[in-house]
Amino acid sequence: MMKRKMVMKVALNDSSQQRKALKALSNLHGIDAIAADLPGGRITVTGVVDPVDVVGKLRRLFGNAEIVSVDVVGKEESERKGKKEPPPPPPPPRPPPKIVECPYPYPFPYPPPRYEFTVGFLNSITDNFSEERIIGRGRHGLVYKVLSMIYSGSA
Repeated sequence: MMKRKMVMKVALNDSSQQRKALKALSNLHGIDAIAADLPGGRITVTGVVDPVDVVGKLRRLFGNAEIVSVDVVGKEESERKGKKEPPPPPPPPRPPPKIVECPYPYPFPYPPPRYEFTVGFLNSITDNFSEERIIGRGRHGLVYKVLSMIYSGSA
């Protein structure tokens, strides 16, 4: 949206009404500057706000408000006068994305594969769950030292 300079005509009788108008307009989003001319009864608003919203807010407070003028301010104004700015340089090219190989056979959202061990296999690698092979006690049970030569498949 482009930045605009709007001049509104409102009957402001005293400085308290001027303060009330400035406070009400300052709550609108997109306003950069507000100026009030008490003797002339004009309020100048600069920003990206819609002029209909501004005059609607003033009409709710004072009953009579009208739009005097709406002008475009900033970059678009210089283009209207014939002054063309050079276009910005194009952004540098992006590097190609890095390819990362997943250590699991499935991509991230899937769980890694589960291993199932038979009781016979567990008996063979723990020497029939021997008391001598216990190396610790965990929260979920005993921890056994396995016979590495059987587990690695060399025996």
